[in-house]
Amino acid sequence: MTQPIGVMYATAGGRYPFMAGIADALEMYLADNGYNIVFRMGASGGSLISALQSMGLDFETWLKRASTPKRMGRMKLGGLSSLNNLFNYATTGGFLSSKKIEEIFQDTFFTKTPTDLLCPTYAVSWCESSKKPVAFRLTTGNMASRVAASCALPVGISPVQIQNKELEPRIQKVLGVEDAPEDYSVFRDGGMCNGFPLKMIEGMINIPVIVVTIDLHVPGEDRGHINVFHKLMAKELQVKILDNINEIASRRSLSVFCVPCPAFLNRKYAVKFDLTVEEGMEMYAAGRTLAESRLWVHPLNLPKPVEIPTPEPIAVDLVPPEPEASDTVI
Repeated sequence: MTQPIGVMYATAGGRYPFMAGIADALEMYLADNGYNIVFRMGASGGSLISALQSMGLDFETWLKRASTPKRMGRMKLGGLSSLNNLFNYATTGGFLSSKKIEEIFQDTFFTKTPTDLLCPTYAVSWCESSKKPVAFRLTTGNMASRVAASCALPVGISPVQIQNKELEPRIQKVLGVEDAPEDYSVFRDGGMCNGFPLKMIEGMINIPVIVVTIDLHVPGEDRGHINVFHKLMAKELQVKILDNINEIASRRSLSVFCVPCPAFLNRKYAVKFDLTVEEGMEMYAAGRTLAESRLWVHPLNLPKPVEIPTPEPIAVDLVPPEPEASDTVI
């Protein structure tokens, strides 16, 4: 019996290996200090990290599977692929194909019989067709498509279409698509949502939560656009995950763990998705080292661990139009 806690990973873009390094450092810190992670949630690149952590899959192992020349050729943005990127954008709404990204996830998440996730895990996505946020409960059967939907960066990656009858009944109901099972709903990057769409079941309201981000502004850091692709994507994507932090913190124990991504990594990798293993592990090492240093110098302000049983599983739903203060968390 240990203190239950939830971890939410915010957007990361092409710097998801940096977030992966932070995740390993943070989750080891939590385990060493008496905390038990009872749910994970992620938006955009953060959903990929949440999935990998809940599978217990070593990041370098996964990266070696994903970073083959054939797979990374599908993820090239700019350079010799510019004309192909522009054609994809004109025909699908994204420089890169979300279907190809989903195929990469499908081929690399599991190489043997899938095993159950270590805890309930959710991928946040914005339903463009219904103009509402969703939190997909990940399973071994739907993980590739739902994580791809959460990572569908506006302009950069084409939106993901999911047939309504394949959506969970609770999501069909809130999106208002129960009567159109053969139609499709369109999903985009989770960073477009106003916060994490999280509602806890009764008895879970007091669980402390950590939100992990790499994008809070660092004074004096150049925030200019990297290239034309980055400029177009930045214009469309409004990252809102942290907008309501103060309001959330007024109703539950919440910590924001920010490890700003260094400017030189932002310039190199913010919109680079065809990473080599060496490039990915460079970011991973930087994220882990910076997170470990920050945790050493500035320990997280968390409730003192208490010996209580791990709560029952969590129910995640959409944020209602007018949230009730008692049970809507984020």
